[in-house]
Amino acid sequence: MENLAQLKFGSLLVIGLVKYNNAYRHWLCLCDCGGTKIVRKDRLTNGEVKCCDACKIDAHTTHGWSKTRLYSTWTSMLHRTESKKAHNYSAYGGKGIKVCDEWKDFLIFKDWAVKNGYTDDLTIDRIDNNKGYYPRNCRWVPSEAQARNKTSNLYYTINGECKLLKDWAEEYGFKYLTIYTRVVLKGMDIEEALNTPSVRDDPYRGVCYCSARDKWEVRVTKNKQTYRIGRFDSKEEGLKARNKFMKENGLI
Repeated sequence: MENLAQLKFGSLLVIGLVKYNNAYRHWLCLCDCGGTKIVRKDRLTNGEVKCCDACKIDAHTTHGWSKTRLYSTWTSMLHRTESKKAHNYSAYGGKGIKVCDEWKDFLIFKDWAVKNGYTDDLTIDRIDNNKGYYPRNCRWVPSEAQARNKTSNLYYTINGECKLLKDWAEEYGFKYLTIYTRVVLKGMDIEEALNTPSVRDDPYRGVCYCSARDKWEVRVTKNKQTYRIGRFDSKEEGLKARNKFMKENGLI
């Protein structure tokens, strides 16, 4: 049997044998647009079929959608799930995420999109990120909502209320990076992280007790430069010296 795998016929790259009978063999092919098509061997080798059905339709401009954002969404969806050359294939096709057979026909996908509220400011989103692209698992959402549905997002529950870590940080008045560092990188409990004042909010920042010398040492860091102000007998003296130094040197 002649092996056509990895051979190119027009816009079609042969992926592998999918079925055959006594007379003909059929091969699964990936089109340059990201679409797929099963083609009989003789129709490939004699040049009868050179692209997928969607491209063939587009070539004859019968559907009139080829230059639309929806058509681009469709081809991108197929590309990232079918083509190993796609830059994000590992996060989609590489994880087993596929497009259902009926949506490999653009006109069927278009009909579903229009009936389900598609507009050019929305993106396609999978409700369950562990499953593929098919009608019951997809919806149209603003891009911000899609970003919140990524598997990489971090959710935490406090008193029975579940929110993104980013939203908890905003609610408690912290920068996201501060809470992310505490919870994710340092392993701090989420409630402890949100109820521990930021170093920048500490009025005595830079005034530290040195037990070896039994003194309060004062240091100020500004623009990546550290100023050593001195040692003092009390915390309050150190605070006054710090504030004076910063005022005189234009650091506040």
